[in-house]
This record gives sequence, structure tokens and C-alpha cells, in this order.
Amino acid sequence: MYSLALLPEGPVKVSLSAYYTPLQAIEYLTSNLSWVLQQPPGPGCGTLPGNYVVTPNDTEFVVQPITLNQTVKVMGLVVFGSGSNDLAPGNITISTSPVPTNSSGYVWVSRFGPPWWCEPHEWASPITVSPKATLKPGTYYIILHMPNSWQALCTYMPGAPKALLYNGSALIKQLNCTLNLIMVTNRPVSSTNVSSNITISLLGRTITISPQRPTRQALTFEANVTQRAAWETLTVNSSVVVPGNLTIRVNTYVPGEYPPIRVPWYLIPAYGNIPTYALFALAIAFLAARERRPAG
Repeated sequence: MYSLALLPEGPVKVSLSAYYTPLQAIEYLTSNLSWVLQQPPGPGCGTLPGNYVVTPNDTEFVVQPITLNQTVKVMGLVVFGSGSNDLAPGNITISTSPVPTNSSGYVWVSRFGPPWWCEPHEWASPITVSPKATLKPGTYYIILHMPNSWQALCTYMPGAPKALLYNGSALIKQLNCTLNLIMVTNRPVSSTNVSSNITISLLGRTITISPQRPTRQALTFEANVTQRAAWETLTVNSSVVVPGNLTIRVNTYVPGEYPPIRVPWYLIPAYGNIPTYALFALAIAFLAARERRPAG
């Protein structure tokens, strides 16, 4: 969800446009991802039950190999996990070397705030970064670390590359699971087999997009703001993971003494969401374009 603009009370004219382009993505995901992204029942603190996670300590790293057969720019990267506290930042790295201490192999490094594994977080929350790193064909390693007791979503997938567990420069073992992740590239695809629609809602009106192919939808309507000054909310939803770029343009015009209210374009990597998760696409990441355009 996004709070878009503070609108005065009274009538307002709204133009809502959405442009969607499916993008190529590498996905290693458990079929039970929707369940994993739920809040635990009761107090719910502790590790995820079942064979869903690896539980390293604060000196250990989970390393996931990925092989590319073409040059791509990585627009977004999502892994899933949680920690026993969120007091110190975690790290995620893309490297040409599986050894976490070999900084000469680092292609891209980022810090993140570890999601806490107690309420109100999920068993394993999405951890999202936007590398914008260009990778040439070859094998790369996603290196994940949190500075406390933690868990990462790592499940058995036949035929998928298995994750590695390191303690500093020392390889402890190859794990019998694959680190769950989504790596979205900048390469568009002409069609996908995604079955769920994307819905975009504002002021009680909804645009529905079928993500199987590139598309554009537009809607112009008049609304009446009943509160004296209200932050209106834009909501985007999809019931499955949807790799792609979703560009949304909102123009509002309040007649009378108020000038047009200009809302910038939002460029949203639409990685999708889970029904029990408020807004996966928007919770994980978005890119707000700086260009402002006049109201229509």
C-alpha cells in the first residue's frame, strides 16, 4: 500500500494508468511459500517448524550458487528469513567466489535490517534489495548473513543447486536444500504462464491486469473526498509471485482554487504477493522515478 497525496475535502478528478511488462526471473521457491509468509500462531517466537529452514549462528553464512547463461542486469533480489533480533544489520552479497571472506570476488554488497522472527513478522519474511548489478554469463554466489541467531528459508528442490554453509573462509558442508530466492532481471519476456491477475485500487476504483503479457490499462473517474484532508491509499495485489515491472501513473485535479496535484510515476518491480501478506510487491521494493508529469 502507498499513501499518495493529501487531498482536500470535496470533488476530485483522478486519472489512473498502469503499464506492465513481464521480466525474466530466476526463482527457487517452495510450493508452500504462502504458508511460510503467514504470522506464526500464538506468541510464535522461534524457528520455523518442519524442513523449511537452515539455522546458522552469527558466524555462519548461507551461500547459494546461481548460473547465468547470458548477460543480465539484476533489478531485484529477494531472499526469505528472520533473526532473533533486529538490532544490527545483516548482509547480502553477490560474488564470483563462494567464500564469504574473499572480498576480491564481490560484485555487489548490501546491508539490510533483519526481520524479527516474533510477532508481527512471518515465519520467514521477505528480505528485498535492488542490486542494479550487471552480471555476465557464469556462476555467481548469493551470500547471506545475519549477526545473531537466525533462519533462512531453504528447502529441498530436486535438480536445483544446493546451498553451502560456511564459517568464515571454511566450508562446513553442502546443505541438502536450496536457498529460496527470486532474482528479477532487466530482460523482458513476451509472455508468462502466471495465472493470477494483478489488481490496482484507488478511491474505490480498481484496474485489473493480466500478467501473461505486456499490457496497459487506464481509468479516469470523479470521486468525492469526504474527509477534510485525507491521504488516499493506492493498493496493488496479486495472489502469486509475478516478476515484472509495473509502472503506475496517478494524476489528480481538484477544481476551484486548488492547483493540480501531481503524483510522480512509480516504477514497481512487481514480484507479487501472498494473500496473507499485505503487499509483497510493494513491501519488498519499489523504484520511484524522479520525473514529474503534469496532471491530465
